[in-house]
Amino acid sequence: MTPLAGSGSGGTRLLRFLTVGATNAAVSLGVFLGLVAWGGMPGGAAAAQVVAWSVGVAWSWSWNRRWTFAARGGRGTLRAFAALQAGLAGATAAALGLLVDGLGAPPAPAWLMVAVLATATNFVLSDRWVFRRDARA
Repeated sequence: MTPLAGSGSGGTRLLRFLTVGATNAAVSLGVFLGLVAWGGMPGGAAAAQVVAWSVGVAWSWSWNRRWTFAARGGRGTLRAFAALQAGLAGATAAALGLLVDGLGAPPAPAWLMVAVLATATNFVLSDRWVFRRDARA
């Protein structure tokens, strides 16, 4: 099996990836709550979430690129990262819709199960595709 790309061992990269994810959640939540509290956001909470999600994607890309995976690359890496995040957003929404709305699963355990699978998928695809050693230009 090919060793994982990037900086440090796979365990180190996973810990860094999870740390970036936790800080991303804090930053995104702060942006969301700040915009909602401000009250001047046209489109209300939905628009605030779009802005907060966008800030979170930029935060994650920047820190994962530099710190977690020590990757090079510019717009190609950013496009791949954005495509991965959009794909995961759609897949998790579909999975939760099926589990909770379709099958009647309790929301919290369903969310946790989907989040664990999405995080694992995100890490592997970030390591093997988005931030691979032969970084895209």
